[in-house]
Amino acid sequence: MNIKMSILITMFLFVLLGAICIWFWGEMNQKNDISLENQVESNHNDLLLSWEEINQWKSANKNTFKPSTKEPYVLYKNKQNKEGILFVQNGELKFVFESNKEMKLERLLSFDEVTDQMHFWIHNQTILMGGERKERYSDGDLKPAWYGISFSSEEGGPSIPKVFKISELNYLADQVLTMTYVIEPNLFFMVLDGNSSFREIIYQPGTFNFEYVNNEFQHIREDNYNDFVKQYDYRKPQAQETPVDFNNINKYHFPENNTDLFTFEDERGTIVYYKKENRKPYIKRFVDFKINDFKMIFDANNKSYPFGHFTDPNDKKLYILPTENEAKLHSNSLLWDSNDWRLIRPHYDNISFYKIDNNELQIIRYNYNHRDDTFKDESISYVIKDAKFIKQYKTLLEFELKDETKHLSLYDLSKNVLPLNEQINKNHSMWVHDLNIQMEVETNIKDKSKADEIEVNLPINRFKTSDESQIPKELKREELFKDESGDIISDLTIKNISNEWHIIRDNILYKLQGEKLNKIGELPISKSYFVLYGSAVVIYTANDFTKIENYWIIADTYGNRIIKLNKKLEIISQYALNLPEKISVNDDGSIQIESIEGYTLLDDNLNFLSQNSKNFQTFEEGLLENRNIETDLYYHDLENDMIWIYDYGLFQHKPGTQQFRNLYIGHRYADHAKTRILSYKKQVIILFDNRVILFDKSGNWANTIFFPRDDKTYRMQIYGESSYYLDEEDGIIYLLQDYRVLQINLETNKVKTIFHQNYNNLGNLLYKNNKLYFSVHSSPSENELIIYNLNDGDFIRVKIEPEYYTNQIINEPEPKLIFADQFDKSWKSILLEDLE
Repeated sequence: MNIKMSILITMFLFVLLGAICIWFWGEMNQKNDISLENQVESNHNDLLLSWEEINQWKSANKNTFKPSTKEPYVLYKNKQNKEGILFVQNGELKFVFESNKEMKLERLLSFDEVTDQMHFWIHNQTILMGGERKERYSDGDLKPAWYGISFSSEEGGPSIPKVFKISELNYLADQVLTMTYVIEPNLFFMVLDGNSSFREIIYQPGTFNFEYVNNEFQHIREDNYNDFVKQYDYRKPQAQETPVDFNNINKYHFPENNTDLFTFEDERGTIVYYKKENRKPYIKRFVDFKINDFKMIFDANNKSYPFGHFTDPNDKKLYILPTENEAKLHSNSLLWDSNDWRLIRPHYDNISFYKIDNNELQIIRYNYNHRDDTFKDESISYVIKDAKFIKQYKTLLEFELKDETKHLSLYDLSKNVLPLNEQINKNHSMWVHDLNIQMEVETNIKDKSKADEIEVNLPINRFKTSDESQIPKELKREELFKDESGDIISDLTIKNISNEWHIIRDNILYKLQGEKLNKIGELPISKSYFVLYGSAVVIYTANDFTKIENYWIIADTYGNRIIKLNKKLEIISQYALNLPEKISVNDDGSIQIESIEGYTLLDDNLNFLSQNSKNFQTFEEGLLENRNIETDLYYHDLENDMIWIYDYGLFQHKPGTQQFRNLYIGHRYADHAKTRILSYKKQVIILFDNRVILFDKSGNWANTIFFPRDDKTYRMQIYGESSYYLDEEDGIIYLLQDYRVLQINLETNKVKTIFHQNYNNLGNLLYKNNKLYFSVHSSPSENELIIYNLNDGDFIRVKIEPEYYTNQIINEPEPKLIFADQFDKSWKSILLEDLE
């Protein structure tokens, strides 16, 4: 029994001794392991650490670390340990520092949401770190995580770092190709790999977001923009482990507003960086541009703009307003050499500068040149005769003229297109009159912006040159032209010739061979444009074509001719014909052309043989459809008993029958413009926004008067677009087209511009008592009423309330000029007698 007890006691002592040894060993290890468990939970409590122990910690290398590391890894030492060390351990970012001779700890960030691989870069007391979140996007793509850790600049105490959780960036940290550090301003420049492309991104320490560096190329026109982008993508830099430097950094200080602008040059051009206090920075790379100089320029409202002197990739000197609209202005030494010039704030494709010296006003006006994507300058000088400059209020210049106060608008002077006399005398049309007329609020005004409609019966499938159901699937647009820009749509003309499919797109002729479309060549034909402002452009081309032996016969619809081409697509003969639409080849080799002029018969060398009017066709009931059209597109000629209808073509209809004659007469240019059918003496007029087509009352084409719009660019939708007045007695149409008012003489075919101010929104053109009225909005704060006297061809400008447009004239209870806001929701009026 005693022996058994002795054995048990001995065993118990051995177990107890083992437990004590295990406890002691664990306690010793725990003291040596600087773990979270042994560190004080609350911040700023004492730590059982010394700088000697901390200095034994390893430093993270190669700009990467694992957040889950058991051992502490040092990321950053602030001022040689004296003000703290930033380290990572056990899934946390921590900061240890000494305060009042005691060691303190701050827990800054938990890495619970990210995977166990982080990248980091250190610059000027800031650490930028990035990793990958455990959570993914809904489509399965990886989700980046980015943080900025910046040390404050507090004096008299430790510099506690602050963590900035940076807004999401669609790039991971391992996509960083190069990193560049800039001390002034304090910035990280990153180049990130986008597979076939790359992006440049900036991080400014102490902020919660990245800034993208967008690119500005030598040309930004849509037809070659994608080519420049692709070529630039080929210049993606190689990945670098160490930071790379810019070739040159320049700082421009502007004492006028105490701001600084910086430029950073490298092998890809120059980055411009400019930031005003509490504003988002302007950052743009000018690809392959060089900077010569910068200065500050002011506008009429004393707002400041950096103004740069650049050299483009072709060694051309240009001026650029980087923060405004980046327009590339041809250099003009007058503008750069003097600091007296002021900017008239850019508006669409117009930029102007002005300088005034007593009674002389100088303007340098830049207008956009589509060929090279630059603005060409034009210098204008006006002498304000017998006047003295008094003061400026915004964009209005006040003069004293023979004891009378008068005003000129800088917008009027800079945007006016018609030639002006170099001397502006007392009675000049550029003076803006202030009649102090109070507009009256109106309530019971009928909105005339919505046109009335009428129901008509029209033939189905009335304008088709081919049976679309027979076109093979290989010729579908989405398969043919995958590179077609989303806002430029080309109408296709497709034809089967001798069992071979051919297509014309824009001015290019193609042939389908198997499933491949081969280019035959470029055709000498014209194109027509239909513009949906701010949305898209549709390009129309030749309506029909065919081939006779080795020769091509093309209906150059918008060139108003038929052309015959050889194998090289060179013109060997042509015949002038208005809007040719369809081509038919007869058995005897003669060619019949259907056009607005009727049926024209030509021989195989395009010599004239005969011409006949188109016949009326009878359509069965099933081949007609009901359509609602605006009443402006409908005219019933009671005298000749014929109904005229325009609906994507002109229809002439004999009432009470199912007989129609249809003529292709083209289309309007602008989507928001209006087309109208008008009766004029013994003729019927189709009024488009770029031409007038005249027919006799029998329905035969008589004449076309063209007045093309300025260009093919997208612009604002003009409130009064296509408003008009027809003076039947004198045979003149006054038409508001874009930024101008035209005088179209139907008897002489002459077209004259009587008013033209670019980039102004014009109200409806109205008529009363041999005067035309329309409003001109040159800016949100400037609005004028133009009163044009048809007797003497002169006009005056009257200052009126902003934001209202001329809308209509009512006569009851007394003649009033009615104005509407842009949305026709509120109305105001002026008595016409107050304008006399």
